[in-house]
Amino acid sequence: MAKSKIPKIEDLNAHLFMSIQGKEVQMIYHDDTDNGLALGAALISLLEEDDKLFNIVSAAFVTVLENRDKKSISKTAKKVAKPVKKVVNKK
Repeated sequence: MAKSKIPKIEDLNAHLFMSIQGKEVQMIYHDDTDNGLALGAALISLLEEDDKLFNIVSAAFVTVLENRDKKSISKTAKKVAKPVKKVVNKK
């Protein structure tokens, strides 16, 4: 029987600090799990309990997704296909 690789919540260890001063944002974070499970679990727990934090994080994600879509679209729009040169074999 295979053992679960997901650690118990009591065994998780992580921290996240954020400092915002004007346009400067600094973050320090650490998560002992390989896949960010501890920070993810903590953030989900906070979002479930705090409506104001949920609204802030949701708005931030929407903004990030919109900006990424715009960057992706602008990158592909700038790429112009080069015309294909026809090779003619002369005999």
